[in-house]
Amino acid sequence: MKEVRVDRLTWPEVETYLEHDDRAVLTIGAVEQHGPHLAMGTDSMTAEAVAWDAGMRAEVLVYPPVWYGWSE
Repeated sequence: MKEVRVDRLTWPEVETYLEHDDRAVLTIGAVEQHGPHLAMGTDSMTAEAVAWDAGMRAEVLVYPPVWYGWSE
């Protein structure tokens, strides 16, 4: 599989994949402050990069990240 990111595939490509495999990675990462030196999406971006690499190696679909955060 050349592309595993669901957001870069067409629905027919995803449908073809799902006809023979139902595994997928759902990435979850926080969007919150990390001080003035890091982007707020650092956790999410890191999780997304690891998921894409793992998805490519395992030839498994990877969905875009679900963002969360709680910063008072």
